[in-house]
Amino acid sequence: MSIFSRAGVLILTFSCLTPLAVADNRQDVGMYFEDANKLYYQDELPEAIIQLKNALQANPQHLPSLLLSGEIYLQQGDPKAAEYALRQALIYGADSSLVVLNLAKSYLQLGNYQRIISDLQVDGLSQPVQVDLLGYRAEAYTLLDQLPDARFSIDLALNKDARALLPRLANVILLIREGALDEALDNAQVVITDWPEDARSWNSHASVMHAQGDLASAIQSYQKALTIQPSHVDARVAKVGALIDLARLDEAADDLAFLKKEYPYEPRAAYFRGLLLSKAGDEEGARLEYVRCTEVIAVLSKDKVASDPQLLMSAALAHYALNQLESARNYLQLYLNKVPSDVGAHKLLADVLLKQGDPENAIKILNTARSLLQSDADLLTMLAAAYSQTGRHARATRLLEEAVSSGGSLFTKTQLAKSLLRSGDVERGMQALEKIHAQEPTQQTGFLLTVSYLKQKAFEKAEGTAHQLVGLDPDNVTYRNLFGIALFSQGKMEVAREQFNLILKQAPSFSAAQINIVKIDIAEQKLSQARTQMELLLVQYPENTSVMLEMSRLELASEKQDEALRWAEKAFALDSRSLEVVLYLTDLYVKLEKLDLAESVARTGVQNHADNLAVLSVLGQIQTLKNQPKAAQVTFKQMVKMAGFDAESLYKIANLQLRINEIADARYSLSKVLQAEPDYFPAEVLEVELSIKLGMLEGAEKSSRKLQKDYPGNPVGFQLLGDVYMARQLYKQADEQYLLGLSIRPASGLISSRYKALQAQNKPAESGRVLEDWLAVHPDDLKIKLAYSEYLIITQDYKQAAILLVQLLNRFPEDPLLLNNMAHVLYKLKRPEALNYAKGAYAKAAHIPQIADTLGWLLVESGNAEGGLKYLREANSRDSNSPEILYHLAVALKAIGRKKEAIIYLERALRAAEIFEERDKAVALKASLLKDKN
Repeated sequence: MSIFSRAGVLILTFSCLTPLAVADNRQDVGMYFEDANKLYYQDELPEAIIQLKNALQANPQHLPSLLLSGEIYLQQGDPKAAEYALRQALIYGADSSLVVLNLAKSYLQLGNYQRIISDLQVDGLSQPVQVDLLGYRAEAYTLLDQLPDARFSIDLALNKDARALLPRLANVILLIREGALDEALDNAQVVITDWPEDARSWNSHASVMHAQGDLASAIQSYQKALTIQPSHVDARVAKVGALIDLARLDEAADDLAFLKKEYPYEPRAAYFRGLLLSKAGDEEGARLEYVRCTEVIAVLSKDKVASDPQLLMSAALAHYALNQLESARNYLQLYLNKVPSDVGAHKLLADVLLKQGDPENAIKILNTARSLLQSDADLLTMLAAAYSQTGRHARATRLLEEAVSSGGSLFTKTQLAKSLLRSGDVERGMQALEKIHAQEPTQQTGFLLTVSYLKQKAFEKAEGTAHQLVGLDPDNVTYRNLFGIALFSQGKMEVAREQFNLILKQAPSFSAAQINIVKIDIAEQKLSQARTQMELLLVQYPENTSVMLEMSRLELASEKQDEALRWAEKAFALDSRSLEVVLYLTDLYVKLEKLDLAESVARTGVQNHADNLAVLSVLGQIQTLKNQPKAAQVTFKQMVKMAGFDAESLYKIANLQLRINEIADARYSLSKVLQAEPDYFPAEVLEVELSIKLGMLEGAEKSSRKLQKDYPGNPVGFQLLGDVYMARQLYKQADEQYLLGLSIRPASGLISSRYKALQAQNKPAESGRVLEDWLAVHPDDLKIKLAYSEYLIITQDYKQAAILLVQLLNRFPEDPLLLNNMAHVLYKLKRPEALNYAKGAYAKAAHIPQIADTLGWLLVESGNAEGGLKYLREANSRDSNSPEILYHLAVALKAIGRKKEAIIYLERALRAAEIFEERDKAVALKASLLKDKN
């Protein structure tokens, strides 16, 4: 049974979590699944699928059935069906460790490379799964020509496991793409040394030799891959290509004959057969093979073809050979959508367009290719031909001259210098402005500074410059209004009201001052007074959107949401271009959970204010809330470009990127922050936290020590260095750092970290005293109180744990994790109500694996092994590496006579952890089962 430790985070509501699993009252679901599981282990896959379909018909959310279906579909060569089953499993809360690698395989087979990146996250997975997934991500990034991201994924994977196969294969692919062929070959040779019995190793080695032009050696390595795995289609097709290039046509024909027999619908092989026949002068035979290639591709699903660059290019080449230019054009355009960096494909498409008499589009395509590869005389010649077709002969002549003298760079990019503030270099821009204003204060520089300070929320500085402005021109109501805003923003309500009243004495109809007085009334909860003033303003300014928005704020403060929304929507209908209105209405829609409407308004804002970071930020956050991480990533990247080197904006963007788990993007944003301001403290801290999370501990240690030196009065450097030591399993050194941090400033987080460090050193008594001492001074610290309840459970002081849990449950009676832990404690105390607490926890949070495990185990212990098994299966589906859950599964399986499968789960449990509470029992049970087996 599992207790749930939240490491100091007390979750009080679960409205944002995955919906509870559909209640499964049908005993036949478990029966169908268990039958399928037996058939799977007997390698009877079609029969197993039938039983899994029966189980899923009874309960479409049954996680074990979805996971096993995905595995079998992949083995049967049906990646689309596998993808669907696995994605459903994720939706319903399966442990991502059980899903992501098979999903990655299915996406690779389908050509959905971007989804490997956008859909499959590394965080929270076991290290071996992380490493393999990073290898798949690196391959996907490379295929998408996002080479820096591919390098980052590979380095991260190899930092975790230097010998892992998948990231090393991805590294070879990346090096080939980067043109570093010697280095690629060195790496490929190491791979075949370490993994000589894996066909993928030899295929990787062959690919490097192929890229180097050493076709004979490439063919030898392809053959070694095929000796190990004759069904390796990619190796055989690539080998055929190399044999044709060496004019070893008979050997190529042999492999093509094998492919035709074993894989008659392999379209790449059909294209190569056509090529061979064409070389032999059999144009009719070649035509038939090209037709076969196009017909095979035509009957494949559109999604399959559109997602597979090799199929797209094979179709394009076959149609081109058949002079079917429109089809060739369509496939090439689809191909370039997938592989936009392929210069050869651009040139082939341009040739098709020129043959079709479409020089303008050919020019566009060739100019795109030119941006990818400038020193290409052939490309320039084609571009000159395209310009000639349009009658622009002078331009064509210049291009031809460039092509003739293309020894150096043909095209030099230039950028116009931007102003410091507009480029995002806010610090230097403000310094320059402040220097000018200090030398000779003017209304112009003072106004610019005041507005800039208000934007940066530097309200005290804004007060100073605004006061200067009022002194320079006391009758200027705009300056006095800015002065009042600066005062109001600091909470100086009385003096701010005085300034706004002075304005109204001078200019009674100055609406901004009237609205600001209402803001003060609302802030001081003088709602009746505010409403009287607002009603007058609405009569005076019936179409003023700022007045409407203030009325909306007043209605919100009065808890009248419908009226608040009505006024905001009225303002938007009146002026949808107003940035103030857009930002307010989107925020209100989000608060009211009307996300589709919020996104629609935000998009209107972006359309009208494309260069505004605030409205883009709102759009990205709405996309995040709507679980659209790919769209949000694009929005945030656009923001990074616009932010330039504005450190504060970039730091905020980095945090937004972390919300969608785009760690590489966030690190890039942080690197720009630290380029602009090397001592920007929040970014320094966040960069260290990310480095620890990613396992980049050497850099994290160096940065933590720098923080200790630069900020001696702040404990954060000691907290972070302690976290580095924890990641290295140097628990004593970690504890020393946390103690140093506490000597600077006591903090709950440092106490929680000390507790974990002492627990890791096997010092339970001392770790408990740390919590007890803190609670003696801070008795209401719920974070530490919860940690202490878990400590009592760990130390088996179940009576005291029950007393503390009763106190916590009196405060939070619906909290499922507290209910679960209470069930665990009462079970240990042999109290019959334990099962009721377990059922109560499961009813509120069935998606949490520890809760399903507790309920399942209590049922097994009560003699209902079959009843408990389905909950334990569910728990394992959501947390595949918990040794306790694996052990409980084995006990349940043994109880119903499934001893062979029980042994498998026991082995997994013993591999999962060196130490866990029931390890000795697991060892004994395994020995007993093996003895019975023998």
